[in-house]
Amino acid sequence: MPMKNPCHGGELILHDWIGGLELTVEAAAEHMQVSAESLEDICEGKASVTTKMAERLSKALGSIPRFWIQLQVNYEAAQAEAMLVQFNIKRIERVA
Repeated sequence: MPMKNPCHGGELILHDWIGGLELTVEAAAEHMQVSAESLEDICEGKASVTTKMAERLSKALGSIPRFWIQLQVNYEAAQAEAMLVQFNIKRIERVA
């Protein structure tokens, strides 16, 4: 059963990593060799965690890229599922 409201990976990055280590977004971005703007967009949920960013996060945090990618997939799937509720789409039946 899918989670009702999975978090965006940026929330974990911001609160658990950047906040937990008392870093700034700028310092974390510099460490991962990305722009502060792109990391900030992810932390604010304005941008997705891409596979390239997942690689950088895994190296910086000692995790695996699949963790970050799966977080993003879960988040996007929940968002899509929530949007689909507004449409009345029925299954297409086969014609005999």
